[in-house]
Amino acid sequence: MIPKRLPRSVWLNVVLAVLGSALVVALAVLLERATQDEIVTRYGQRELLLAEQTAAAIQTIFDEAQRNLLHHAGPHLLVGLADVLRTGDEDEISTRRDLLEVDLLSFLRSHPIYTQVRLIDSAGLELAGVDRDGEEARIIPWEQLRDQVGRDFFVAAMQLGEGEVHVSEFEAALGHGEVGVGMLTLRMAMPAYDS
Repeated sequence: MIPKRLPRSVWLNVVLAVLGSALVVALAVLLERATQDEIVTRYGQRELLLAEQTAAAIQTIFDEAQRNLLHHAGPHLLVGLADVLRTGDEDEISTRRDLLEVDLLSFLRSHPIYTQVRLIDSAGLELAGVDRDGEEARIIPWEQLRDQVGRDFFVAAMQLGEGEVHVSEFEAALGHGEVGVGMLTLRMAMPAYDS
């Protein structure tokens, strides 16, 4: 026989059990949400740290590239060629150009981050150049050097003052032959001034 009326203590126990269960479920949901928020926060912090480290590494690369440009724009490499170009002595021009190409080739081999280096005169004509195709670095033959007068990087560089550097946007490389064609390239250029 089931009593019609349950004692107050039984009802109180049932209500407390239901409330206790609801409280446990609510706390579990809050704890799970807090854990998810903490994971999102930590993940966001890791991404932020990674982005900051990447930006610092890129800045280091740009700083090194600017130092390299300043070094190669200095008189020790270019004065000899510039002086000889004024004389028109073809044998001496060839000798100075060969020395410059060997120096640029050595530079390219010892700095794997670069894929090409060019010396371009104020009329936009390449005077000397070296390329890297994977691990192989080579001197660009005289007859393959190009006119760069209309290229954005050349126009921008010609408007700079001494020691200033132009950094292009990323663009597809034209390459020489199959070397670097279509590869995304960032160009850095600066004018060299005689004293």
